[in-house]
Amino acid sequence: MTENLKHDELAKKILFDPIAAQEFISHYLPESCKSLLDLTTLKVEKESFVEEDLKQKFSDLVFSIKMKNNEKAFIYTLIEAEISPKYWTAFKLWKYMFLLLERHKTKKKSKLPLIIPMVVYHGNRPFNVPRNLWDLFSHPNLAKELMGGDYQLVDLYAMSDDQIKKKAHLGMMEYFMKYVHVRNTLKLWRNF
Repeated sequence: MTENLKHDELAKKILFDPIAAQEFISHYLPESCKSLLDLTTLKVEKESFVEEDLKQKFSDLVFSIKMKNNEKAFIYTLIEAEISPKYWTAFKLWKYMFLLLERHKTKKKSKLPLIIPMVVYHGNRPFNVPRNLWDLFSHPNLAKELMGGDYQLVDLYAMSDDQIKKKAHLGMMEYFMKYVHVRNTLKLWRNF
């Protein structure tokens, strides 16, 4: 394990060099991403997102880079210090990506930066664990549909009163929620 950590630290030190980092990113990013990015603006961010108890297992590097439209993007790289692939790597990546996004969230309506997750693995057997969050679920396609698409919206504002009243028990709750801002609740009750 100590030897692996030395290799990971070496990789991290090398990738701190802007020229090496630019070459690494240029070589491993998908073409669809590279065409959007200005690789000359690549910069290593100092902050780490790996939790303290995992720092002995993972090294992380976060690169910021400007897109050609001048927006900022982030490339999140995990250098795995394990000899064997870890089943929950995709889950950890999502966790770290959300931590990164949390720091960029503002109160005003603004778009979040693009994050490109990458894992550098140097074990001595094939990397044969799930490579995306959805494959960690018992029903990957359904998980992706439910959690990767739009959230379900019950829009009482857009629903007509007649639609609401058709539901015997649920309708009462929805009706009063829809009109919670109206002062005369007795009149509301009679209307319902």
